[in-house]
Order: sequence, then structure tokens, then C-alpha cells
Amino acid sequence: MDHPSISDLKYIADLAYSVLEDDGDATDEEWQRLHRVEAWLVDMAVLEEDAAAQAKLALAVLEEHGLSADMVEKVFVASTAHVSEETAKRLGANEIAGLIYYEHGKQGWLIYAEEPEPSGAQRPEDLQACLAMAGSLGCTWLLLDADATPVPMLNRYDW
Repeated sequence: MDHPSISDLKYIADLAYSVLEDDGDATDEEWQRLHRVEAWLVDMAVLEEDAAAQAKLALAVLEEHGLSADMVEKVFVASTAHVSEETAKRLGANEIAGLIYYEHGKQGWLIYAEEPEPSGAQRPEDLQACLAMAGSLGCTWLLLDADATPVPMLNRYDW
């Protein structure tokens, strides 16, 4: 069963308003409750459209449960098509020095994006572009996944 949408709930609130208005005997408490529901619906409609408000709510939920934002790390998810077959082979063979990463099943890699490139080592340019994008978005991790949607700003390789 699907959950009701904001517009479904707004419709129910409008019906309740009509019932209270037609009743004539509605108490102040009933009107106050209806107004609180209407105000909540407005807040939810704004939240539905505002990513910053969603993030603020997520942080509030974490805090409510005794957690903090520093316990949560962002992951940039990109397609494995953004690295060449050669880079993929090197990742699979664990041949890229100075990089912390783990296999993601048989379909990709989870890579620590904040690891500085060691002096003397040279990361493949395709992988470095993905890491740079992850870093520019404030992400701690890069997930290269074969099922992920390609990112238009990154090069694609057919292999």
C-alpha cells in the first residue's frame, strides 16, 4: 500500500475544514488541531522541494537519536564507465598505489576520495577525474558501480 502524498493529506484537511465549518459546534481545540495540521502540511510541501531543508531535517533526526553528522559520510556514486578498461583492470588487480579502496561486489569499487596522491605515484587520469569530482562535492568516498547512472560531466569509456 502506498503512503498518502502531501496533496492527499491536504485534501483530507480541506474536508475536515468543511466538516468543522458546517458543524457549527466545533470547539476551539478542534480548530487549533486543524490549523496545526494545515501548517504542518505547508512545511512538508516546502520540505519536499527544498534539499537544504531535507538535509537540516536529516541532521535533526540524527541528533534525536544521539548521533551526529560527523558519523555520516557522503558517497559520490558514478558509473564504472567513467574509468577505462585498463584502469578497471588495475583496480581489480590492486595495482594502484596509495589508494584505499574495496571491491564493491563484482561490479565496482568503493574508493576513499580524500586520500592524497603519494609523491612519485601517478593515478590514472580517468580515475583522478572521478576522485576530483567526488572531492568537489564534499564526498568522502567514491563508489564506482557498473549499475550507476553515468555522470554527464565525466568522460565515458566503452569496454
